[in-house]
Amino acid sequence: MAISSLNFIISQFETEKYRYFAIYDEDGDRVYLQNDLIDVESAISKLKNFFKDNQGYYTIYVMSKKLLNKNNLKSRDDNTIAKYNVEVSMPVLPQGVNGLTGMGGSSMLPPDDPRSNAPNMFQLLGQMSQVEQQMKLMEKDHQHYREVKELQDRIAKMEEESSKAKGMGAIVDRLGEQFSDPNVLLGLISGVSQLFKKESVVPMHGVSREDIMPMNGVDEQVINNISTRREKMVGAVNFLRQHDKDFPENISRLAELAKYKPAIYSMAVSYLNNL
Repeated sequence: MAISSLNFIISQFETEKYRYFAIYDEDGDRVYLQNDLIDVESAISKLKNFFKDNQGYYTIYVMSKKLLNKNNLKSRDDNTIAKYNVEVSMPVLPQGVNGLTGMGGSSMLPPDDPRSNAPNMFQLLGQMSQVEQQMKLMEKDHQHYREVKELQDRIAKMEEESSKAKGMGAIVDRLGEQFSDPNVLLGLISGVSQLFKKESVVPMHGVSREDIMPMNGVDEQVINNISTRREKMVGAVNFLRQHDKDFPENISRLAELAKYKPAIYSMAVSYLNNL
């Protein structure tokens, strides 16, 4: 948010011949309204008099004409031709206040005393106030930068998550299209079935079947169990293919449920087991 100096605003009033204006404090409350039909010099005088006795952060709305309804914000905005933000930390010091006495007129020090040209207390306070004002403006700019940076990071993260979601959705849609083809599904089932096939073991010459030790702890009972589960799975798939015309779509949705919503999938399996 740009901050204008009071001198700049006054020069704009003089150049653009502004006459109607409203002043709002930092809470958005209107604290002054110049809505009378007066000349430019009188309007500028009112503006100066206000800031001579008031300090703080203000927003000045300049209107092109007199407002018929003073409290109508829409009418104010429709007729606003300029808007300025200004921060006044302390009133301008009256001329003639100098020296160490703190009073108008000449200093009590001799003219040739080096201290007679030193800044007086009011000048030092004015300089300190200007430094404080600059620090406040820098703090506001830094806060604004942090807020913008945080917002940019959040937007980038949301875009990244949205991109990932779209990519996963495309994969799921593609799989759904493939599984809708019965031939593809049968090929997949056949491939899976081959993984569970019981491989025939051919003994070496002179070695009987009983002499062959099970590999990796897989004995005959485990192999038989795998074969039984394979036959059970194939039988169930064949049955569903015959009695469920939407079997490819349904099994695809079931797989998606197990992958993306495992909790719901577990509940469904538990329900089936309890039937």
